[in-house]
This record gives sequence, structure tokens and C-alpha cells, in this order.
Amino acid sequence: MDAATGQAGAATGQAGAATGQPAGTSPHVWVSSTYFAEGFPYSLVNSGAELLFKEMGASLGAVGLTSLLHLPWNLKFLWAPWVERWGSRRAFLIGAQLTCAVLLALAAMAARGVEALSLLAGLFLAMAVASATNDIAIDGYYLEALDDDAQARFVGYRATAYRVANLSVKAGLPLLAGVAGWRWGLGAMAAVLVLVALFHAVTLPRLPRPDTTEREGYMRTFRGLLTRPGALPILAFVVLFRTGESLLQKMKWPFFKDALGMTLPEYGMANGTVGVIVSLVATLWGGRLIARHGLGRCFWPFILGQNLLHLLYVGLAAFPTVGTFPVITAVIAVEEFGAGLGSAVLMVFLMRICDERHRATHFALLTAVMSLSFTFAGAVSGYLAQSLGYAGFFALTIVATLPMMLLAEGMRRRVAAPPA
Repeated sequence: MDAATGQAGAATGQAGAATGQPAGTSPHVWVSSTYFAEGFPYSLVNSGAELLFKEMGASLGAVGLTSLLHLPWNLKFLWAPWVERWGSRRAFLIGAQLTCAVLLALAAMAARGVEALSLLAGLFLAMAVASATNDIAIDGYYLEALDDDAQARFVGYRATAYRVANLSVKAGLPLLAGVAGWRWGLGAMAAVLVLVALFHAVTLPRLPRPDTTEREGYMRTFRGLLTRPGALPILAFVVLFRTGESLLQKMKWPFFKDALGMTLPEYGMANGTVGVIVSLVATLWGGRLIARHGLGRCFWPFILGQNLLHLLYVGLAAFPTVGTFPVITAVIAVEEFGAGLGSAVLMVFLMRICDERHRATHFALLTAVMSLSFTFAGAVSGYLAQSLGYAGFFALTIVATLPMMLLAEGMRRRVAAPPA
């Protein structure tokens, strides 16, 4: 996703070509604001919907099915060429953000109970399509506006802004909804999107229309990845890497609410604040350890940390009387720390197996493949929890990691290298 030759904005002329960025608002500002705007609706769809559906009285099966709202992100490559060829990326991202805001406002008005679930599902699905289009436009704008060096320099701003958006939704939405109700909570989230879109309409530099003559070569790079030696085991490992985690994530809030009596504001504080921050710290720290000691040495410890810490949820489900707020918060923090370590391994692994000549395109495809487990494992999570009970379900999330771990040693040998 993050490699293509950047183009300067129309207003900069020769100076823009020299600096690799358009005139006007500093990229320190617009990179941060656009990637906040990318992460915010994504988190609303993929984290907020499950909370809303549970609170509106949906069954566990229906809560799990909210994972299917992630499908537009799996399929966005189908309409990405259309976004590239028609209109400006700036216009697409502003329009997509306003569309998400309108749909979210409609969801706020519709959030009145179980009878509204079908309407809410349709609104969130439409918002998922608009949000995925927003992703395409923002990523394309970033690659067009900045040259290769600038793209590398600002990658930290992207990641931080995206995480801040995630934190804002995971903590802010439960707190607002728990205190003021879902209509006010969703309405406030819609207002944020309107303000961000208006900010971009006023400040975001305009770029020249992109050159789409290289589309055929772009598709060849996909075929090159899929036909390389060992492609099938690699793709299987990537798809299966977070299957257990994907199952667990969808049932965290129903478990804490139903079995442990946790309130929505408490969940916002424990999962949305502590959990997100710990996961970010673990990902960054894990990346530093991999850089220092090599991926080969960190591979298995980090993978086991991601998968085996699900035992903490088995324990909570088996002994619910110990599930006080401090204990639940500690369990979330420890499990998210393990998930962060797993994310560090996966991201470095993906970068290592990409062809250096086509790293951006390969990385985009692999990350899309990676998220398939989130979509489909999450979709069946509610039905599994209903059938097995929470203790059996959380034990299953560990069993679900075994196929990936059977492939893991071969993948470790493929990418293991001594530290630089």
C-alpha cells in the first residue's frame, strides 16, 4: 500500500516536484487528519456495530454476523481502479467522509431496539462501503502527494493518527452511549466526521489527476505474488494467523456484559483505553525487539504470546466470581499485549516476503487476505459461543490457532535472518 512514485500538487509547479509534496497545508497536518479520518469510520463499523447490536438486543449469532460488515475491505480492490480513474482522490475522500456521517446520523435516529436491527445492518453496510472507498482515496492521495522519501518519513504520523481514531471510537463511543444513550453517542461520532470532512474541504491541497496508464502492470504484480514458489502455504499462514484472535474479539463485549455484568462505560475504559494503548505499545516494542534480535528468534515467543493468553478468558469464564473490574482490565491488557506482539511478527513477516520491486502492491493484497479471518471467523463466533458456552468457546479460540502454528515453523525458516 505504501509504495508508488509521488506527484507534487498542481499549485507547486517545479517547487512541488522538488519537495515531493503539494503546497498549502503541511503534510504533518493533513497526513494526521486523513489517517484519523480513515481509522474513525473503520472502527465505528468494525468495533462499534457489535456493541450497538448487543445493546439493541441482538442474539450472540447476530452480534457475530457483524463481522460480515468487514467484507467491503476485503473486496475494495474491485472498485479501487474506478476510484483511481474517475474524479479526484480529494473529492472521493471528502465525499466518503460526509456519506459516512449521514449514514451514522441515520443510524443514531434508528437505534431504538431489536426491531431496528435490519435497518441498522443496512446502514452500517452502506457505511462500510463508503469507509472502504475512503481508505482507497486516502491511501492513493498519500502516494500521489508525497515522494518515496516523504512517504517513509510520515508513516509514523499515519500509524499514530489511525490508532488515535481507534482509541476515540473504542473508548469514546461506549462512554458516550453508556452515559447519554446511543442516539447521542452515534450522533456525536457523526458530528466528528462532518467536522473532519469540512476541515479537509477547506485545507486539503489539490492534486493533479493521477496517471492510470500503468494499471496493467499493477495487475501483473498481483499475479507475480500468487504464482511465486510457496505461495499457497504463505497465503494459508497469513489467512489463519489471527483466526483465534478474530473469534475472541467479537465475543469480548457479550461475554463481559452477560457473564460478568460489566457496564458499557467500564468496557470503554478497559478495552477502548487500556487495551488499545497496551496493544500499540506491544506492537512498537515487539518491532524493536525484532529489529534487535531478528525475526527468527522472536517468531515463536510472540506467536505463543498471542495465542496462549486466551487461556485467561477460559479462566474468567470458568470462575466468573473473580471477574471484578480490575481483574477484567488486567486480563484485557495482558491479552492485548500478546495480540500486539503477534501483530509485530505478522507485519514484519509480510514485509519480508514481499518482492522489493512491488512491495506496496504485494503488501496491499496480503493485508486484504489477512483480514479474511476477521470477517469469516468473527461471523460464526456468536453461534459457536451459543453452542459451547463461553468457557468452551474461548478454549476453541486456542484450538483454532493450531493450523496456523503447524505452518509457522516453515514460515519462520523462510524469513529468519540474523539481526542487522
